[in-house]
Amino acid sequence: MEKETAKEKIQLEVLGSYSDTGKLEENKIKENIRNNIPKATVEGEEFPLIVTLDGYTFTIDSNGKVELSQLRPNVKQDSIKITLENDEEIPNEGVEEGTKLKIDFEASIEGGTITSISPTKPYITDGIEKQVTFKITGEVEGEYFTTDKTIDFKDKYKKAEIISQDEIIQNPSSYYGSLVTGYECEGQGVSAWRLFFADEENLYLIADKYINCEDMPAGKNGSKVDSNSSTFTYLNNVYEDYNGTEWITGQTNGKDNCLAKKWLSEYLNYNGTETSQEIGIKRVAYLVDTSIWEKYSGTQAEYVIGTPTLELFCESYKQTHPNLYMEYKMMNEIGYAVKANTDTEYVSYRYEVIQDDFNGIYNQGNGSQMWLASPSYLGGGRVLYQYGRGITYDGRGSLKPIVCLKSGTELERNKDGTLKIKNDN
Repeated sequence: MEKETAKEKIQLEVLGSYSDTGKLEENKIKENIRNNIPKATVEGEEFPLIVTLDGYTFTIDSNGKVELSQLRPNVKQDSIKITLENDEEIPNEGVEEGTKLKIDFEASIEGGTITSISPTKPYITDGIEKQVTFKITGEVEGEYFTTDKTIDFKDKYKKAEIISQDEIIQNPSSYYGSLVTGYECEGQGVSAWRLFFADEENLYLIADKYINCEDMPAGKNGSKVDSNSSTFTYLNNVYEDYNGTEWITGQTNGKDNCLAKKWLSEYLNYNGTETSQEIGIKRVAYLVDTSIWEKYSGTQAEYVIGTPTLELFCESYKQTHPNLYMEYKMMNEIGYAVKANTDTEYVSYRYEVIQDDFNGIYNQGNGSQMWLASPSYLGGGRVLYQYGRGITYDGRGSLKPIVCLKSGTELERNKDGTLKIKNDN
């Protein structure tokens, strides 16, 4: 009798799930059953749908026929109990991420017994996972039947505070330099990432420390960077793989060689369609070749380059240091000049400006030298770099990869004040 009653309840909801055109809609069936038969569970994205109610499992085909399914273990929805690890009830507002929860439930199979449940119950979560799938096996007259039951409990945790892009743009000093977790890539040598810049389209991360020369990718033709020490390079050898501006503005197999051209806009706009094979811009081509830096590209990345360009560096620094900052200008077709905003003339180098604050994203201190992917107007293969408290040219430098996150990527605030990339899964 109970079996027939369960079937009738389901059949009634199926009858109310036809569209005006007479089509049976899977989503409407699921909606009706979930709204009107709270104890039932519905699985499947297309026909046949599987419905479990009162210990019985039924299938619904595309014609609306409801039939008793093959025997399988069942978990009654109202038997699922999720509590704190010490059996106390979970507060209405939820618990902090990292809190362990206890999951328990009752399982049965018609005409038989449950022989195993894996993982065993009651189950204690690790405080990070948001759902668990149990494999349940039952025995009926010598035959064994198995089913998987996934229990989702992400709604038991407090919702993290979302930091809007506008909030970051309006208050850069509160966020730039913050540690950002949740970004993973295959590239070696980066143990942490920090927020470097935000505009209306994207968020940008920078590696927390300089990467070792051995972790820098080879050029497009396989040339290796020279190594002056563990992290310092003169950017020799690799530039020979590139022909300068033509490479930066070109494509390979229908894909742009450089996806960061907006941060070389002054250079590219100044030269128009003219191309340059000056060694400085060849070195820059290596630094902005987004295909070779793809090893540091995770699923949330739009692209990665080997280090900030001068334009990106100065735009970020100006937002966090509005009283004293660096400005840039194309001095000739070869490259850039710089000056402090308090100066009147552009020069080849300028010191006593760049502070070592904001967790070292601009100046790591102690002889910090970071290449900036932009050529100096002096030519001769010279590339600009941050040196101590200034920006100068030539010499040797280190690299901190820059990640441009995909548009729409959101950040959450962790309990310790650091930031985390929001994961929608």
